[in-house]
Amino acid sequence: MVGCLVLYHTDITSLTKSKMLRYCFHGKDYEIVVEDGHSVSAFIWNLKRNELYQTALLFECSGLCTGYGFGDNKEMAHQAAWNILIKRALLEKQNEKEEGSLSS
Repeated sequence: MVGCLVLYHTDITSLTKSKMLRYCFHGKDYEIVVEDGHSVSAFIWNLKRNELYQTALLFECSGLCTGYGFGDNKEMAHQAAWNILIKRALLEKQNEKEEGSLSS
């Protein structure tokens, strides 16, 4: 099973996100992929689910948009992580609209 963690942030460089991921998964079997200017993915093998969930929570609490997921291969894990990231972004937009309508 492969775990995937996707970090997305427009102000933090891909190099910085890559370094944070390397620090988190030091000693594990992992691969980091810079996808574009704003997102970086980490694929981790032989990782317990709660370890990935805890790492995702730490990044979220630090203000980074984070997606996470598992799959039988990299592609499945990557798709699962992006699905979570997209749901998170949609919820954030919905909350911003609700807050805007409350203040009007």
